[in-house]
Amino acid sequence: MDIQSSLRNMNFNISTLSPEFARVVIVDPQKDFTIQHGGSLGVPGTEAGSGYIERVIEAMTFLKSCGFTILATQDWHPSNHLSFASQHPNKKPFDTIMLIRTLLNMEEQFEQVLWPDHCVQGSEGAEFFITEDLIDFSFPKGTHKNFDSYSGIKDDGGIKTELHSHLKSLEKVASLIIYGLATDYCVYATVMDAVDMGFDIILINDLISAVHPEGGEKAIELMKATGKVVVCDSIL
Repeated sequence: MDIQSSLRNMNFNISTLSPEFARVVIVDPQKDFTIQHGGSLGVPGTEAGSGYIERVIEAMTFLKSCGFTILATQDWHPSNHLSFASQHPNKKPFDTIMLIRTLLNMEEQFEQVLWPDHCVQGSEGAEFFITEDLIDFSFPKGTHKNFDSYSGIKDDGGIKTELHSHLKSLEKVASLIIYGLATDYCVYATVMDAVDMGFDIILINDLISAVHPEGGEKAIELMKATGKVVVCDSIL
């Protein structure tokens, strides 16, 4: 279905989109990304009283009641992950450094933002902030210690995730409803990789938030510029 015909004046009419031909992807709904849960990498806009978590739960409950399958990505880092500032002497969170990676048997330099330790495998911060009954399938990412994985579809080393395989297997699905954290990093990367896979995207604006507001605005413009992404104010 052409998602453009499903949208009018930035309001999403859910009744025009069939669960048979669409999936919901929530990006990294984890405690470490929320200020409300005291997360080590809490994203602005997720404070207690902001209503963010309540909106996410309400939207997911509604989507489930409409018959949509909900997929979730989950940052799942080893404790010695290369993106952690703690792994680099004399560096602190949000510093950037140059690293070397090997892609297609070629070495190249790349810039890495260093983060606070977050979403460490088995930690409380890696847990979902929503009840798991709202999620049908979850997919780990960032499991390789040498590569960050903003995208839920492939990591920065080009290794495809289980979500990639799952989406490839869905022959009838043409559209993805995407939201989560954070707009300027993991949401952006996941959306762009999904576009590369051929999906139309419906991005829900009141269910995303950015690490840096200006970065979030730029990410939204870049996503819209693909011609495959429509941004809606709300799912409800």
